[in-house]
Amino acid sequence: MSWNYRIGTHVFSYKKAFVSNPKLAEMKDQRLFSIIEVYYDKNGKPDGYIDKKNTLSNWEDLSDLIGTVDLVKLALSKPIIDIDNFPNEWKDEDN
Repeated sequence: MSWNYRIGTHVFSYKKAFVSNPKLAEMKDQRLFSIIEVYYDKNGKPDGYIDKKNTLSNWEDLSDLIGTVDLVKLALSKPIIDIDNFPNEWKDEDN
């Protein structure tokens, strides 16, 4: 089993109160993107993922941080994972 960083996307709906307007604003079907850790089976197929809120925080030394940033940069060149239909790739229908 192996892993790497990927960009993941999913559709999200939520309600949030804004300071400028104390009424709840409802956001429906908003597409969000995040950095996820994808785990692969022995055949190299995505087998699972972790969607952390703080993927890019808390290293013991600078070289670990730099190595992680380099791995995240590689994720930008790979197809985006559609979290709602994992492990399928997301296709941007607007472009």
